[in-house]
Amino acid sequence: MMTLDFFRQPDSEWESFLGEYPCALIDIHPSGEHVAMQVVQIDEGVTKERAAIWNTASRRLFVIPENTNALCWIERGTEILMLEELYRNAHTRPPHFVTPIQSEYQHFLRRLSWPAMETIEKIEVKFPMGWLIDVTPSPSGEIACFVWQDQCEAGIEYMAPHKNLCMISIAGMRFSHFGLPAE
Repeated sequence: MMTLDFFRQPDSEWESFLGEYPCALIDIHPSGEHVAMQVVQIDEGVTKERAAIWNTASRRLFVIPENTNALCWIERGTEILMLEELYRNAHTRPPHFVTPIQSEYQHFLRRLSWPAMETIEKIEVKFPMGWLIDVTPSPSGEIACFVWQDQCEAGIEYMAPHKNLCMISIAGMRFSHFGLPAE
């Protein structure tokens, strides 16, 4: 289990992804053969974190999941938790809005097999505002924590992935505004 480890500058020793070099290490597979990293991409005026998996020996991209903000390995490296962000143009956005608005995005937490990357389960994730930037399992693996941030606020949401059952949001386990319990 680890949290985002930002580099001082994007690391050009690794293969670029979406035209950018990795700027943050997200997770390391237990075997050490693969790492999950993020790049920062500007798309339609919106800054987006995008995650992929690189082979550590070759430093080349190994898996490129679509629309993925963050990911981490669970179950001793046999599964992945992945935060996915999907954009749906609402066509009702006021014309003076230049960039997409938050309500035009849906977010999902997916649990996948590794290395086959087959979806085991998927659930829509709701959070108060902002953008998802990180996901990490608890040390026991029974709870997944995902981090969201906005311009001046941030928070942590908790989900419980259960085998063969849908993931559930844990009531009363929401912290936002820099660690103060949410109301």
